[in-house]
Amino acid sequence: MVAVEKGDRKMNKHCVLNIKTIALCFSIFICIPHITWAQEKDVVYLTNGSVIKGNIIEQIPGKTITIETEDGSTFVFKMDEIAKIGKEKKKDVAPDLVAELLINTQPEDADIRVNGIWKGKSPILLNSEVGETLEIEAKKANLYAAREIQIESEGRTEIEIVMQERDREGFSVDASAGVWYWYLNTQMVAFRLNLIYQFNNIVSFGGGLGLDITWYGQVLPNVGIGVIFGNKVDGIAFSVDLNLHFISSSSFPLWPSLGIYFYNAFFKITPMFVAGFSDQMFIEIGYSFFLGD
Repeated sequence: MVAVEKGDRKMNKHCVLNIKTIALCFSIFICIPHITWAQEKDVVYLTNGSVIKGNIIEQIPGKTITIETEDGSTFVFKMDEIAKIGKEKKKDVAPDLVAELLINTQPEDADIRVNGIWKGKSPILLNSEVGETLEIEAKKANLYAAREIQIESEGRTEIEIVMQERDREGFSVDASAGVWYWYLNTQMVAFRLNLIYQFNNIVSFGGGLGLDITWYGQVLPNVGIGVIFGNKVDGIAFSVDLNLHFISSSSFPLWPSLGIYFYNAFFKITPMFVAGFSDQMFIEIGYSFFLGD
């Protein structure tokens, strides 16, 4: 009887161990798909350009593929809808640490660009991430400043940007239309495009070509050159032009004009009496487009 009892105990012990082994194997079997899911996922590239990422749970050769995405959605695709199938390892990415950036400027109400993208007017509060590097530009009229910062910690970072006046340099196009008046009767309509190079906030120089159209239907070219004094883009400027009109029978076809710019718009007048045309004038209005602004 004692021997039998010992044998029973040994058998019970082996049974318990076998049950634990089976349970352990079953647990590993259940966990393997989850481990695989965490480390890599299937990627299905469709012929329409879409990309579906998840876990392929069923594949019928030559017919369909069923894929389950991470959110639990299931999609079935025919083989002729699939361009290719691949694998992608899931990266372990630490969650981004959110930070705030408050941008103040002197003076206020400046246009703010961050990494080349317009964000709004100052003062402005923006969301960012710890470790992110930002290139900040502030601009108001002819005032400008640029600053690069790196967000170093969570919470709110506050900066103040002091803008300074800068020289404006670059090309612009002046588009204008003018009318030659003689006793309030239109004698000529002119159109012209001038390419202007602004050296700084004081001096610009350029010239261009246009067309003169007379009351009688003649169409002839005109040529102009001019100098502009002042910042014509961000304030008031004055101009002196010389315009060559081939339409006149006068021996003096080179007509001077004086103009004023107010920001991008301008007005010019040519006193025609200097060319021998008494009581006549040429009035020109237009708009200036700064290239690359």
